[in-house]
Amino acid sequence: MVLPLAKLALIAIRQVSKPISLRLKNYAAGSPRIRKTIIYFAQFFHRIDVKTQVKFWNGKFKTDVKPLSEEKAFDLGAEVFSELFIYSVAAGAVMVEYWRSSANEKLKEEKFQEIFNTLSQRVEELHREIHQLKFQADKKDFELGLRKEAPVKEDFKDSDRLARLGKKNNPDTAFLLSRTLNYFKSFF
Repeated sequence: MVLPLAKLALIAIRQVSKPISLRLKNYAAGSPRIRKTIIYFAQFFHRIDVKTQVKFWNGKFKTDVKPLSEEKAFDLGAEVFSELFIYSVAAGAVMVEYWRSSANEKLKEEKFQEIFNTLSQRVEELHREIHQLKFQADKKDFELGLRKEAPVKEDFKDSDRLARLGKKNNPDTAFLLSRTLNYFKSFF
């Protein structure tokens, strides 16, 4: 079994993102400009949160919201930003995994389609060979006197039986192709 290194790397990145978010929080505490921005967004987040809760429970939307203290606002903002960072990394990991699996699925589908086309061409070649051999056998039968009328060489596409076999909706051909393709799918 192949070790899924990509999945392990994504899990490692998610685990590393937690300490990175704590470092970002500590860095923001030391920078006045970042601290001010975080406090502003925290106050905004607090107002929306309180108004939403009041609207949900009381049905009123207009209400006065007392601003948080600077320290509480910074803690709330830093917590929101650190959680946002962690969830962004997790979402990115999910997107990368989805992209990787869809690329693998596309490669499998291309291989499957290539095998299907090759098998379809081979089936058509075999039908042509069978038709040719049947004509030659009928010709020999006529020459030996086993057949009263001379065989007429029909073009492969003019033959009713072979035209029927070439149709996509023919159950015989569909069954044979599906069994053959399932056999080849087992290798992928």
